[in-house]
Amino acid sequence: MSLRQPLPYLLILAAVYLPTLTSSQARRSPMWFEGARLIIGDRTPAIESSAFLVEGDSFAWVGKKGDRQPPANAIRVDLTGKTVMPALIDGHNHIGLVNEKDGTNQKSNYTRENLIDQLQRYAYYGTAAAMSMGLEADQELAYKLRDEVTPNAA
Repeated sequence: MSLRQPLPYLLILAAVYLPTLTSSQARRSPMWFEGARLIIGDRTPAIESSAFLVEGDSFAWVGKKGDRQPPANAIRVDLTGKTVMPALIDGHNHIGLVNEKDGTNQKSNYTRENLIDQLQRYAYYGTAAAMSMGLEADQELAYKLRDEVTPNAA
């Protein structure tokens, strides 16, 4: 299996777990992830009960759980019951205009709370990047939110 093309996308998964470690610990210890259904993203079938090794900022090995043992010094992460896939990119949206709770699509929905709700929904479903195609009711709010740190955000 070629590891070149899908590996940059899978780094997002490692980025989710690395903040829980000290930066020096993350740099010196390989990370072993196992148990997840792994969608590579190159049209090959998903790997059920996968395992993969991240060393530094690179994927060193990807395969089935049990095909290889983790390094003795690896930090182990059990992903059983989860699916790992390349991040999705939404190349065209109009974020903030739709209220997912009542189904309305209008300018008055463009609030800080609704923007955060929609961004969190994107992250939950695996979207790592989204490009708004305009129609923002309040561009100043969008830029302010972009520059803030939102607690508990993905």
